[in-house]
Order: sequence, then C-alpha cells, then structure tokens
Amino acid sequence: MIRSVATMAAGRQRCTSSRCFLISLFAGAALTALRTRPTITHFGPIKESVTAAVDHFSLGRPLCTNGIFRAYYRTRHGFPPPGQWTVRDPIVSAVYPVLSPDICSFPLEFTGGDFVKQCFQRKRLRSILIMGDSQGAHYSWGLRDILNQTFDDCEVMKFENRTDGVKKSDNVDKRYFSDGNTSLESRMMIGVRWCGCCLSYKMRCQDRDIEPFTFEYIGFHHMERFVMDVNMGNMASGETNLISFHEFLFRHYLKDNTPDLIIFSPTVNHGKFRELPRQFRLQLRSLKSYIDAWTPAETEVYWLPGMAEHENRRTRQKYINKTKRGKLATELILDLNNLVYKELEPDLLLENGRHFGFLDLFQASVNRSEWSYDGIHMEPFWYDLIMSYLLQVFCVS
Repeated sequence: MIRSVATMAAGRQRCTSSRCFLISLFAGAALTALRTRPTITHFGPIKESVTAAVDHFSLGRPLCTNGIFRAYYRTRHGFPPPGQWTVRDPIVSAVYPVLSPDICSFPLEFTGGDFVKQCFQRKRLRSILIMGDSQGAHYSWGLRDILNQTFDDCEVMKFENRTDGVKKSDNVDKRYFSDGNTSLESRMMIGVRWCGCCLSYKMRCQDRDIEPFTFEYIGFHHMERFVMDVNMGNMASGETNLISFHEFLFRHYLKDNTPDLIIFSPTVNHGKFRELPRQFRLQLRSLKSYIDAWTPAETEVYWLPGMAEHENRRTRQKYINKTKRGKLATELILDLNNLVYKELEPDLLLENGRHFGFLDLFQASVNRSEWSYDGIHMEPFWYDLIMSYLLQVFCVS
C-alpha cells in the first residue's frame, strides 16, 4: 500500500482535450492543507445578492432530496432547474458562489464533517465509485478534497501509471486492472484512450468513528468501445469469450468490492462530435445494463448531466466554433443530455429505484463562461461544490 501521496500521478490537474497540466501534487504538508477549504476563486457578477439568497432559504423550501427531484421528473420530464447562483458575502471580492434551486434548497454552509461521518455510518457505506471522462476525473478530485477534509486518514492504494516505462502512453494501464494476475493481464487487449486525464486511482479512508471505506475513480473517454477488450475464454483450449471494458469492470474487476455509491458522469464531451445520438443512447443503455446485472440492488447510482462548453474560453484554436451536423458543441451536449434523461426516466421515476438524477448542470453552467479555464472544464471550486451538494442529497434522501 502506498502511503506517500506525493507519488500519485492522478493529482489535482487542469485537463485539456489532449493532455493534463499538473497544478498540485499531494505531499505530506499538502495533505494537511487539503483538510481546509481549497483556494477561493474570483468570479464575475452573480444574479442575486447574499440578501436575496437568505430570503430564498427563509421561504421554507424543502431540502433537495431524491424524492423532490422524482416529483419534478413526473411532471416536467427533465432534470430539475438549478435556480440562481448567489454570493455569500458581497463585501468580500473573492467568495464562493451558492446554488439556490427553484424547487428545493441546500444549507448556506456545507453540512460539515460530522454530518458526512454520521451519514456514511448510517448508510454503512464501504465503497464509492466515480466513473467518466475528464469531467468525471474533476468530480473525483472534488470529492477527494471533501474526503480529505472530513476523515483522519485517506491514503492512496494504487493509481494508473501514465507511461509504458519509456514514454507517455494513452493506453489503459493493464497492471492497474489485473491486480497482479499475470494470466488476466495477458488476456487484456487495449486500445487508445483519448483522454489524458482519465487516470484511474483508488484510495482508502478511515477514521476513529467509522469503518474504513474505499474511493475509486475509473476513467474512460467512451462508454463502450476503444478502451480495452478482455478475453475471458479458456486460453488453453483456444476458446474465445471477448468482453468489453465495462462488462469486465462490473463482472470481474469490481465483483469483490462492489460499490455502495456510484457517481457517473456520461461522456458527453467526447461523444458530442464522435457519436450519433442514437449510438450514444445505446452505449448508455449497455453500460446501465452492466450496472444493473452485476451490482447489488442496494447500490445507489447518481447520473450527472453534462455541462455546457464555452467557445470564448477555448485554448485550442481548431476547436473554436467547431460544428457537427450544423451544431456547436454546447448544442450537441444539450441534445445528449436530453437523451440521457429519456433513457434514464423509467428508472428515475421508480419510488424504490436505484438510479438517481441531479440538477440540470447544463443550465447551471451555460452562462458562467468566466468559471471555465479552457472552454470545457471549470475551475476546481465548481467540482467541490457540486460534489458537496450531491453528498447532501445522498445523505438526506
């Protein structure tokens, strides 16, 4: 087990569509620093003042829960509107924004470490899994910040090696997923993963008040193909039973550590130009079928809508105002978000279902281009906030 977090390749990063820029590594002192709030980010004008925010919460709107969202799905058939961004203190020039939904509310302050500890203990949470492309990686870093702030000891168990020993590689690290099984590793046939920041890693957190639990991010740029195939047939007899990366994950890799909570960020950023909408929906359906078939019914699955992209913030010239089928990236993402909702709606409406949606993050981000550092990804505070809100929904539902 790796105790030095400084060796971890999947540190807090800024991602572009082709590579990662490491902006911080976890070292001994840095780990302590992460238990405080991360650096406050400056941002532009917000639609409401802090007084309006307080008035909003004083209206007695219920806490945001899966039940509140489910009632919205039944009547509006879409992800709930995010409402307005507000400020906590208009006198201070650098403050965190607060999301004030129209149909429910979050506390003005994050619920705190004791709340999270009690929640995990009550729900007997033993394993958290986040899946997705570079947006999923950013969300995992946001949740990792919260866990590091909350629990006494979070340590890295393993992480994907981004080099093949000689140069940087865009391939999946077979050793990460084989866990020392050389026979299994020899059966893995990898393709190129077009996502420099989709580097999987696994952590273990413990605290005197709770049982230890694991937290893992598994990265990929595509929901079905081009990542890795695995031959699970009989190698001696020549029998072939080729399965996809995601089938391998849920049938084999995760079977001894099935997650209690899955947070999935659909790969809309990579799919917007590469996939026809029908293909994207079928890939989503296939991935969901693996989750339903190979994880316990008690596992809770949260699906995060994709965010808008911002042409005026792009750092790569060739992607500025790029279109597909006559539509810009943000229009294509909106189309894919609608497909994600339509595919999930039958499950989202189930009273005792395991699949849950979230607020419309497209609408929450579409007018906040100043928070995007490359036209695709947001500044770190966004991911910390969204993960804190998701945890609150998970804990109070």
